[in-house]
Amino acid sequence: MAAHTIGILHEGDYPGMSDFPVTAEQAAPGRAVLNALRAQRYTRALPFLKPGKNGIAVREVSGCSSFYIAYWDGKHLWASGKEENQWQGYTPSNPDKLQETLKSLCD
Repeated sequence: MAAHTIGILHEGDYPGMSDFPVTAEQAAPGRAVLNALRAQRYTRALPFLKPGKNGIAVREVSGCSSFYIAYWDGKHLWASGKEENQWQGYTPSNPDKLQETLKSLCD
């Protein structure tokens, strides 16, 4: 259960039923989120851990489709697996910096 959601939009795409393409300015927060996620090194979390509530969900929007790609619970990043409803937890190298960046981009 997410308290916030960050949408990843792609420049030039027409999300949902929009008649206007996404501008570079509108796509910038999504690029910043992806860059923050890529800047970390990750260690696999213990398999018995479960995601915490009230985190930040990261959702990619492409045309009329959207899907969740990650969930940050404040300690672990949960990435969607190959199977539907399969999430794998990872501990980032700098969780405080990731928390700060994601919080700033969702508000």
